[in-house]
Amino acid sequence: MIHNVWQIQKKDCYQKPITHIYCLTFINLKIYERLYEHWNNTEHIHWQKFISENDVEIYLHNNLNEQPAIKKDSPYVGYWFFKQRTDKKIDHSLNLSMKGNDKILSCHGNSILIVGKEAKINIRPREGIMQIPFCELYFNQSTNEKIKELLN
Repeated sequence: MIHNVWQIQKKDCYQKPITHIYCLTFINLKIYERLYEHWNNTEHIHWQKFISENDVEIYLHNNLNEQPAIKKDSPYVGYWFFKQRTDKKIDHSLNLSMKGNDKILSCHGNSILIVGKEAKINIRPREGIMQIPFCELYFNQSTNEKIKELLN
């Protein structure tokens, strides 16, 4: 685990075909639900507490239709997926690709994908248009070092 509320473990770390962390349950469900309730209001106390306690910089997106441009000079970027309550699908399939390598992941609410910022990956739904909110995260130096340790 990297932070007290994060549920990332070594088993969530992958080297091939793309070096990444993919955790199906990023944080406690109660915290996830509180944050989801205040989506698009990062000034709310729950979001401010999450940002402060985890020392992260976040950007909220309402749709995953393309990978957003990198906003910060940080070695890693996280994509934390949320699920709309009206979305009846169990999960959505994502295709990650980099330098001719592909990996398909099931995107669930409260799952997180962490990749190196230099990895020019294309995130897209495999079938149809995916309407899924996600939070783009940038980490502090200490967390980036812990991520690097987990991935080595």
